[in-house]
Amino acid sequence: MLSDVVVKFSEQEAYELLPTYRQVFDIPEPRLEVIAHRISCRLCCGQVHCGRFPEEVSAPVQYGLRAKTFMSLLNVDYRLPYQKISQCFYDMYGYALNEGTIVNANEGLYERSAEIEVQIKTGLQSSAVVHADETGGGVAGELHWFHTVCNELGCYLFVHSKRGKEALESAASLLPFMRGYVVHDCWSSYFSFDTCKHALCHAHLLQELKALSEQGSQWAAKMSACFLALYQASQQGKAVVENFEAWKAHYEAICQQADREEPPPEKTARGRPKNSKGRNLLNRLTTYQTELLAFACVKEVPFTNNMAEQAIRGIKIKQKAAMCFRTLRGAEIFVRLQGVMTTLRKQGLNLFQTLLNINAKINVQLETT
Repeated sequence: MLSDVVVKFSEQEAYELLPTYRQVFDIPEPRLEVIAHRISCRLCCGQVHCGRFPEEVSAPVQYGLRAKTFMSLLNVDYRLPYQKISQCFYDMYGYALNEGTIVNANEGLYERSAEIEVQIKTGLQSSAVVHADETGGGVAGELHWFHTVCNELGCYLFVHSKRGKEALESAASLLPFMRGYVVHDCWSSYFSFDTCKHALCHAHLLQELKALSEQGSQWAAKMSACFLALYQASQQGKAVVENFEAWKAHYEAICQQADREEPPPEKTARGRPKNSKGRNLLNRLTTYQTELLAFACVKEVPFTNNMAEQAIRGIKIKQKAAMCFRTLRGAEIFVRLQGVMTTLRKQGLNLFQTLLNINAKINVQLETT
């Protein structure tokens, strides 16, 4: 829309100058659009023949797909509770939603997202490197675990009553199908899979080394410096380091120094001897040397597991806002939709429009490799 501002000058001053333009970007006035559907019936040959309403028009009065998609987007990706979404609709459109409307919107998008989730899982299973992590949360008054497997193109989440091997080997898990590298923390259950290769996250490890070095541990300070130097030499975990064998020998020399510095296990009357924190960390460094140095000799393996931690951050935020999921079904709906929305963002797709296409059963093809 152009708006001309007319300024009057005297005849002697009236020189034609180039116009100056200014633009104002604004949003349209919010309003609900009502579409009326009507079918006709005819009596022919002793029978009544009627037209059919569109598939998505299943009730005398209902919200459309755009409104339902917006509800799901606010609830899942923006983590707004039902009450806030209802208030938002009332403030904008003058209509307050009830909780059941939002629940049904999520339920419908969940069912229609099943094929998208299959595409995500297929892409992750063929990936050279994936990230895995888990976090606990309340579901129906009990502790459950939210597990993720993700890469730069996709994110898959599932909820299970267990954290360890039972969950990771369940039908919902992808780890039994992985053949490339899986980046994770040192949780022992991950190492039960021998069909994939393992790489470990260094973020928490560096924190442990820092704590030991602040207590006067010389070997911990050297190991921390070794990892950080390797990180720089590998171009922040994006390239293979030169002279890897020399770096490996340096790593092993620090472990030998740690073995001399750390006190031997304390013998107890019963059970296994008690190790110091430094000795426990050293045991991990020697046991998982290959997994800890993978980032320096395999180009695709990163230095940290931040990608998986970011994938489950939405679950933690949701838990802080809503405290818990009331039902297991509600948790399952949320994690599928969260995984789908995270994937769409990773692939640079317009989130609202793509979710609307999914709701409208329009084919959506994701990038998997």
